Amino acid sequence: MVAARDDYRKFSELLDFIQLLCKPMYGLTYEEIMNFMHCSRKTAERTIKFLSERFGDALVITPDSINTKQHRFRLELPDDLPPEYITTNDMLGLNAAVNRIKNEEIRKNLESLEYKLNRMIQIKKPLRELNDMEAMILSRTNTAAPYPYIKTDDSVLNTLQYAVMTSSKIKAVYNYRDGKSEHYTLCPLGFLYGHSNNYLVAYKDGDKKTIRTYILGQLSDIELTNKQFNPGRFNINKYAMESFGMYHSENGPFDVEWLADKDVADAVQRYNFHPTQQLIKNKDGTTTIKMKADGFYEMSWYLFQWQGKIKPVAPKLLVDTYYELLNNIIKNSKKNN
Repeated sequence: MVAARDDYRKFSELLDFIQLLCKPMYGLTYEEIMNFMHCSRKTAERTIKFLSERFGDALVITPDSINTKQHRFRLELPDDLPPEYITTNDMLGLNAAVNRIKNEEIRKNLESLEYKLNRMIQIKKPLRELNDMEAMILSRTNTAAPYPYIKTDDSVLNTLQYAVMTSSKIKAVYNYRDGKSEHYTLCPLGFLYGHSNNYLVAYKDGDKKTIRTYILGQLSDIELTNKQFNPGRFNINKYAMESFGMYHSENGPFDVEWLADKDVADAVQRYNFHPTQQLIKNKDGTTTIKMKADGFYEMSWYLFQWQGKIKPVAPKLLVDTYYELLNNIIKNSKKNN
């Protein structure tokens, strides 16, 4: 039973992934697909190939606006209703109008109309491909590596996605891990998908210069407001590229340099450590890895996997962070022996 639940959880995640591809203004790269589905690059490529075979021209492939060597994938599926009937933009506009109506009776009537129209759009002919998708997802799996099961309530995601697409401010409670909680008015800009958590990228109302990430699972009591904000030229892809992981320092990103030993030189050539990376082969057989990035804790945690074969060189803050964490690991390990 446990295995069956796990299989159907993966199937559910695939459907969530397809739904995300269909969202207006969305498009995912292979790396983002890997993060969202917790899968390998090959599995991401097979998934896109499968969708291409099933949906044909509806799978739109465009160059990434930041890194033109990458591609973004998006599904543009036609509604079953006539194209001149109801569109996604119509529904977004109606919802925005409902939120602005102060007359209670009129708003209730509009909310009822909105609900009925949404039901009409949702009641579509069943996709014959669902059985094929289920067979595909149940016939493959990933290696048995530990990772957390990240789940966020669908109603929360839908509200946040709408807020991002319409640049609407939200009120929310953020629950910190120490048990404290804060009420915020946030201006949501986009989402980041990570290995250990998924995040909302936003800034507090009135503090546009301080953009930060909020763990989705720690947001609650989310409420749309009837106030809009101007996201300016914020680009979620550029923001993601500025960090090795999720963390963004006040003065980042930084010019980062690692040094890889010669006995891992071949392995290093097969890795994409960061979109801005430069791999430089040195005369002594070592490899210098340069990038423009932030997130020194996440870099250090990653470099530990190389068992000292790749070491940080610059900046000094990264080197200090790396050895501080390493010393803490050694010290805490000795306490238990």
